[in-house]
Amino acid sequence: MIVPEALHDRRTFLSALAALALACVAPARAVRAGSATAPAAEDPTDPDAAARGELVLRVDGVESRLALDALNHNEVEAGTKTPDSFEFAGPGLLLAGAFPPEFKPNAAADWKPLVGKPIPIRNKHGDAESEITLPDAPQPTKIASGSFTIGDVKADPLRISGKIILKWRAAGVDKQADGTFDVGVIRYG
Repeated sequence: MIVPEALHDRRTFLSALAALALACVAPARAVRAGSATAPAAEDPTDPDAAARGELVLRVDGVESRLALDALNHNEVEAGTKTPDSFEFAGPGLLLAGAFPPEFKPNAAADWKPLVGKPIPIRNKHGDAESEITLPDAPQPTKIASGSFTIGDVKADPLRISGKIILKWRAAGVDKQADGTFDVGVIRYG
C-alpha cells in the first residue's frame, strides 16, 4: 500500500480517515433533508430515524407527498385532567391537537382502542399552531381543523398509520385535503 508522506504520522492518518468518513455521511444527510421519500433509516446513528414517515395528501385532485419526522406524543403527568397532546412534525409541517382524556398509553397495545376513531386536529393547541407548506406554495397554510384516524398500530418501534383530513380557508374558499399517513411515535414527558 502506498501511503502519502503526510499520512505517515498516526494522528494525521486518523484525522484524514475521520474527514473521509464525514464526507461520506454528509451527502446521505443532504438527500434525506431534500427528499420526502428518502429511506427512513439511512443514518444508523440517528436515534429518531425509525420514526420518520410520510404524509400523502390529495388537494384539488393533485397528490402531494410530505416527509414526517415523527408523531410527537407529549405525555402529561399521571393524575392530571389535562389530556396528552400530539404533533405531527416534519419539514414545513406541524399538525397539533389532544388525544381523548382517557388515553394514557404505556405500550403499543394501549393504542388499539384509538383504531377507527377520529382524533381532532386543532388550528392551535398550546403554543403549537397547525400549519402545512404544500409543494409550490409560497408560504405555510394555516389549518383550521381536521382529524386523523388510526388504521393500524405496530410495536417495536411504535408506529401508526391511517387516514387524515385537513381543512382550511384560502382566498375566501373552504379547502380540504384527504390523505394517508405512516409515521413512528416518539414519546415525551
